[in-house]
Amino acid sequence: MRLHGEPGQVARFGVVGLIATGVHATSFVFMVDMMGLPAVLASVLAFCTAVAVSFAGHRFWTFTASKGGHVESFLKFSAAALLGLCVSTGVTFVVVNIVGASYLLALLLVVATVPVATYFMSKLWVFR
Repeated sequence: MRLHGEPGQVARFGVVGLIATGVHATSFVFMVDMMGLPAVLASVLAFCTAVAVSFAGHRFWTFTASKGGHVESFLKFSAAALLGLCVSTGVTFVVVNIVGASYLLALLLVVATVPVATYFMSKLWVFR
């Protein structure tokens, strides 16, 4: 898939993000519904699984012009992912344990906010 310039980068980010989000959502639902894990624990584990997919896709396809080394990029990406994990876990905790709503609502809120923040952190800091 050949996508150039800023629109191409955003499109590539979106494709990788959709794949990582699919991994996250599928893992999350599976862990809650099939494995019986608590929603917050499942959220953490699913997020970590998706981070590996996301880093590989962004490092080798979305932000190929990155001047940073693999280790430097991974460390920065991990820091950005940790911030995303905190937001994801916090939202899930509040929605499920405080508001008393479905974990699926928490998932929807996480999927709508974390990827946008991750794009800007990746573009402006991680893979600059």
